[in-house]
Amino acid sequence: MRQLLQGLISYVGGFTVIAELNDEQVQCLSGGPVLCALSQTINPEAGGIGGTGGSTGGRYSERARAALRAAMTQEGPTLVQSFWHSLMAQRDLLVSHTAIINGFTENKGGLKLLGYLLDTSHTQLLQLTQYLVLVASAAHPYSELLPDVDQLFRPKGHRLMADQLPLAFHLCRPGLPPYGVLPSDDEKDRQTTVAKLGEAVKPFLPGQSEEALDGLSLNFYLTFWRLSLYDIYVPCDSYKKQIASMEREMVEMQGAADGRATAATPNPTKQTIKRAKKEIHRLREHIDKLRVEETLQLENHHRVLERLRRECGGWWKQEVGNEQATVALVKWMLAQRVMLSVQDALFCAHFVKLLVTLHPPGFQLLDFYNVATTLLMVLVQCCTESEARWFGVFLRDIMHYVKDLRSIGDSSKFAEYVAGNSAFYRHYRPYGEKDAEYLKLSELKKGHAKWEGRVCKALKPGLEKSADWSEKRNALTVLISCHEYCPVHYRSARAVMHQLEALSKDQGQPPDIKTMAGGLLSKMRQREDSLLDRPPPKPAHDHSKPSEGQSKSAEAHGKSTEAHNKPSDSHARTTSSSQGHALNALSSPSTGVKRSATDSPNSTTTSPEGKKLRANDERSERSSARERGRPPRE
Repeated sequence: MRQLLQGLISYVGGFTVIAELNDEQVQCLSGGPVLCALSQTINPEAGGIGGTGGSTGGRYSERARAALRAAMTQEGPTLVQSFWHSLMAQRDLLVSHTAIINGFTENKGGLKLLGYLLDTSHTQLLQLTQYLVLVASAAHPYSELLPDVDQLFRPKGHRLMADQLPLAFHLCRPGLPPYGVLPSDDEKDRQTTVAKLGEAVKPFLPGQSEEALDGLSLNFYLTFWRLSLYDIYVPCDSYKKQIASMEREMVEMQGAADGRATAATPNPTKQTIKRAKKEIHRLREHIDKLRVEETLQLENHHRVLERLRRECGGWWKQEVGNEQATVALVKWMLAQRVMLSVQDALFCAHFVKLLVTLHPPGFQLLDFYNVATTLLMVLVQCCTESEARWFGVFLRDIMHYVKDLRSIGDSSKFAEYVAGNSAFYRHYRPYGEKDAEYLKLSELKKGHAKWEGRVCKALKPGLEKSADWSEKRNALTVLISCHEYCPVHYRSARAVMHQLEALSKDQGQPPDIKTMAGGLLSKMRQREDSLLDRPPPKPAHDHSKPSEGQSKSAEAHGKSTEAHNKPSDSHARTTSSSQGHALNALSSPSTGVKRSATDSPNSTTTSPEGKKLRANDERSERSSARERGRPPRE
């Protein structure tokens, strides 16, 4: 059934989900459907959502897409709900059925197959939901496809599994009333949708009570699950880049449209001119759609922020926050949503930044990072490959935010930045307290190193040679997604690079593991010079300068030698130059002079050859002294 549904949506419906996206495409997922489609080279006009390659596929494909849309939206509430129920049941069996899990884990390679089946089943559920959201219309809205809230959270009278609760929120979120509604509609929205969701969610909480949230309000919990990435973040830079790219493409094609010879069309014809004009018209329409979409998203974003500012004061029940409430925030919200999809991973990261902007009473950024880096890293030990990739996206964004905070400036500028924001309190204090101590830049740097160390410590078992294949691949997948911003400290980065080098050189590792480790290692080496807290380079060892101990030893040895070999009066009359000349002559192999073991430059008894050399030196000295006008020494 899964493969049949995937074929219908991909080939007949013209909607394909790209599993691995680059960083720019991931950021475009925060925008509207037009930006998402164009960033992935999908034509938004093909069947209303896009096909691939910018082609509509002909009249037959258009009729097929229209028939599938009608079957799904007009005639298919029961059909769509059956698809949802089947995919969730399949995922539930793969996760919780003991016999199936044992059958996979006992066989070699079974865990790899189990992870693949989980990923494909989950991805298909996300693809179906996204397709239905895009093809829904005003005449046939997405909300009509949804069952009642009670039925969605209790299908066929059976309560969903705990891990299926995020999926239920994911399915119903597009059908809920927009969060950024007008103030006059707030009360109606709260009495209907929020009330139903609250009653449906309480059975999933321990004790079926709001008290299980440890100081967080149920309204805050529901707000977190109602909001989408589209609501809380507008990728203005992505819109600008996409529009600028299309404008450059229009300029390049203008020559072909005017009939001039270009590099792409050296011999323009009527067909190439017509095709170029049509393409320019299409690009202009897409630019207009992008600008309209950005404007609408900005307006929605402002309405959402306005409502959040009104309600955030009651998210924490206590006047002073505490660690238990922060643990509940991570446990009941972030941990359950961060691995749901790449959009949800981005949402969790931007939601943390939103909390800093809103600074609701009770939220403290320092303690949040302490809790998050401790609790969330456990998820890496029990996730699939896709979930590891999504978690890496979340990790990259929250660590990027810490690095941005460090780059604000010196301590004084950082103090000005955090002043007045209760999210940067050093300790839990009442909101607005005048004497509250704020986080310092030095403390943030220490915390950054500590948080990064926890991340690397959690990933370390997966980088060992003896680790399981899936464990190694998950750890490498997380690092590939976040390596630009974690690890960035010299000590932790060098430790990770050492493990990667060992994996890449180990001949017993699978080829894919060696390739991933080697590629990641080369990327980390490229930015090795920019690592933080890099120790100063050690000074080069100068062999010409002896150490302190050697100097003292040589000095003592010199004194003893001088006392033992004190020259006689006759020898003292010889100059240092004559001694040096004699030594050079004696030690030079060209002189042919041989010294016995008893010969010494300070000895009073010399060989005949030595006496002859000394006499020659004395004559040379007398001659030089006579030229300088001084009497020679006798």
